[in-house]
Order: sequence, then C-alpha cells, then structure tokens
Amino acid sequence: MIQGFNQGGQRAVGIIRMQLTMEDMVLSTLFHVIDAKTSYNMLLGRPWLHENAVVPSTWHQRFKYCRNGIVKKVLGDNKPFTEAESHFVDAKYYIEDANKGKEILPAEEPKSCNNQNARKNESSTLEPESLKSLTLPLTQINMKQPSKKRKEVIKH
Repeated sequence: MIQGFNQGGQRAVGIIRMQLTMEDMVLSTLFHVIDAKTSYNMLLGRPWLHENAVVPSTWHQRFKYCRNGIVKKVLGDNKPFTEAESHFVDAKYYIEDANKGKEILPAEEPKSCNNQNARKNESSTLEPESLKSLTLPLTQINMKQPSKKRKEVIKH
C-alpha cells in the first residue's frame, strides 16, 4: 500500500526495475506502478534521495548532487502543470504572462488524406468558431471512488 495518493492509500499495480538516467547519473531504480492521475511522471522518495546524496528544490524545480567534487544540477519540468491543472495555487509561478490576453497564432494545417492538392508548409489562422468542434465536454471525476483494479499483472 502506497500512502499519500488521493488523501489515502493506493495499491501498486506492479513494480518494475529500470535504469534511470539523469545527466551523468545512471542508476538501477525500483518503481512502484500505480493507477492514478497525477501531475508528475514519477516520484523519487526520501530513501532514493538519501542513498544518492541528492538535494531537491521544489521551488527551483531541480535537484543537485555532488560527483567527484563537482556540484551537478538536474532540471525538472519547467511547466509542471497541464492546462487542466492551472487552477492549482502553485501553477501561478509557472504560467508566463498570466495577465496577458490570449492571441490567435497561425498554425499549420494538418495534412488530409482527402485533400490531394494540400500544399506543404502552408499556414492559416485558426478561428475560435472552428475550434468549437474540437472542444470536449467536462467530465466529472469521482475522487471518493477508487480506480478499477486492472486484471493485467506487471512482472519484473
């Protein structure tokens, strides 16, 4: 049971040992796989940090470590929040020009199988009306109900 997800525990779907490479740091690391929507790809816990003499900084979104007397830095995500998560309080530190109005930028048209005469590198402006068909409806998420347990088993 892994604690701290959805204000409760979460059972691991499986575990996997993988080679983790960050800058010149190459380590064999054991990962516990969970079925949960998170704003991160992986968590490196205190045992891993201590074992590898790593100093994390959530403020700077990086960590530092020392190898052969030289301090090394590994940068994390410079945009750790998705657009859907931009309501998080901490997201304001990562959103560039939050007060600036949005503008419509030219975008390359996707190549269509039906359009034989589509020219390469042709760009056009996307109009807000044309984007309405691409908008998905809001989906309600029930945080009190756990995810369904998967039947597949991940073996290591």
